[in-house]
Amino acid sequence: MHWLAMCHLRGEGCEASLPQGMVWLAKAAGAGHRIAQSQLEGWRETGGLAAYTQYRDNT
Repeated sequence: MHWLAMCHLRGEGCEASLPQGMVWLAKAAGAGHRIAQSQLEGWRETGGLAAYTQYRDNT
């Protein structure tokens, strides 16, 4: 689930989609994936979309 989230967020192998990426990231976090949990928490703390934009531009 986390891998699918990253593919959607980065546009790797599919069209980049913030909504789809966040759906898969939330599912991964809900299933106990610690990295996904940390990413969601970090995005909440830093302003969500702004954090995504910064993340996308730095990958």
